[in-house]
Amino acid sequence: LKHFLFPLSPLQGQVVLALPASRAPGRWSAMNAVRHLNRAWKIKGVDFEMTALRCITAEEESAKAIFHALLGSRYAGAERLGLKSHVHKMALITFLRAVKNFLAEMLEKSPVHDIKLSLEKATRRLSISFCLRGIDGYSLNPEPPLHFSSTVNEEHPDFQRQMDVFVKASAAKTGESLEKYLEVQARLREKLLYAPSNGLHEFNGDIEKIFRESQRKVFRSLVLFLLIDQHSEQQSFVQQCLNAFLEMVTTNKKVAAAAEADRKSTRLNSSH
Repeated sequence: LKHFLFPLSPLQGQVVLALPASRAPGRWSAMNAVRHLNRAWKIKGVDFEMTALRCITAEEESAKAIFHALLGSRYAGAERLGLKSHVHKMALITFLRAVKNFLAEMLEKSPVHDIKLSLEKATRRLSISFCLRGIDGYSLNPEPPLHFSSTVNEEHPDFQRQMDVFVKASAAKTGESLEKYLEVQARLREKLLYAPSNGLHEFNGDIEKIFRESQRKVFRSLVLFLLIDQHSEQQSFVQQCLNAFLEMVTTNKKVAAAAEADRKSTRLNSSH
């Protein structure tokens, strides 16, 4: 941790310490994500564009780590995830925000409270503990931590409402749709790297704020990566979320088309 240039919360520090014990190849994507953040922080005062680009890459690498964990534990449908698809990786980052908001809404109405994540020093494994309202001095530690199921009106949620709320709040100037939001995010990478035909891009804004938001996204993904990767058995809520994510990126025609174009472009570039 002494090599990290940017401040880490205690939990984030624990996550970093747990990464080397995770399974390859997800381990390398996860560790590369935090390396990109570290290098982004180092140059934030001298190179806005490369700082932002490294932040984007860190987010995508953390998403890729989750894809590897799902594949490694053989979750149903994981083979349909695009390891090299910018669209799938960006969509997952957005999807995880929706799942987080869904769980927050559910917990407000549940007897569960005081949920904590902690690292077991001996095993370097993340665990979850929580208390039940009205019962003092007693906590529960589910094992594995995400082996539960959630329903709304006796149906599995698709998290679409939470996605819509987030996208509309984040993309007020981009058409207020998931496909448009992802399109803008994809274009940002190109704008950071390449000049348009009519001049040079000028970027401004609070780069530290951009970094902090990426840091939150990356570590949210890395926590989930560890909670999946550290358990070879399949966990019900993970499969439920994967099913909903795959439904989202395949039934939305524009998102699916963008992902297919992304795959073709990646294959073409790797052939040269």
